[in-house]
Amino acid sequence: MVRRISETSDIPKDDLNVRLLYRTLGVFDNMAMFARHKVIPTKWVLELWHHPLNEMYEGVETLRKNAREKNESSAAELWPQLWILLDKAQSYHSTLPCCPPDNSWRGRIRRLAAPSR
Repeated sequence: MVRRISETSDIPKDDLNVRLLYRTLGVFDNMAMFARHKVIPTKWVLELWHHPLNEMYEGVETLRKNAREKNESSAAELWPQLWILLDKAQSYHSTLPCCPPDNSWRGRIRRLAAPSR
């Protein structure tokens, strides 16, 4: 749902879906806090979530701008830990097949078949 939000008119109007969005982002914010405090390795988080985090960046930014404009939150910053993780995900390049070295699928099989170092 977050990935489909690109402007404020895309934000759901019904309370149930808005709460679901905020709850979901709260969970991601907690995950980011756990990674920042080394409760879970940041590398694990980014290996699994770098693509979804990149895909939801624009939607989260739109929700943040909307909340600021409407003064919906007394928090100084919504999801403060999540922004750190979102920024890291932007530049993260996985060793998994989802992120080929040259940003193409060429050489993928060679890399997968190569012995791990």
